[in-house]
Amino acid sequence: PQLLISQCPKCQSELKLTVTNFKDEFEPDQFSDQKYQRMVEKFGQATLEQAIKEQNWEISSSKTIQDILQYRIIYEGTLTCINCNEEYLVKN
Repeated sequence: PQLLISQCPKCQSELKLTVTNFKDEFEPDQFSDQKYQRMVEKFGQATLEQAIKEQNWEISSSKTIQDILQYRIIYEGTLTCINCNEEYLVKN
């Protein structure tokens, strides 16, 4: 499953991601680079970098932001609106 929401449906404000369970696994396919590019276009490079930093996910010299976003599968977490505090469960 892919997470397609980027704004609070209730008030259209930004959502903050909190991850409680994840696993690193990735099988590259012919569309891997295109998927990453769409994430950058939708959220912006700075937003993606900030999300990784907030989760305390290390970005080593051998891993790029693209690697982390493609390898890290989020199984559980929440998206919380920074304005109205509405929470949305993430469960894969």
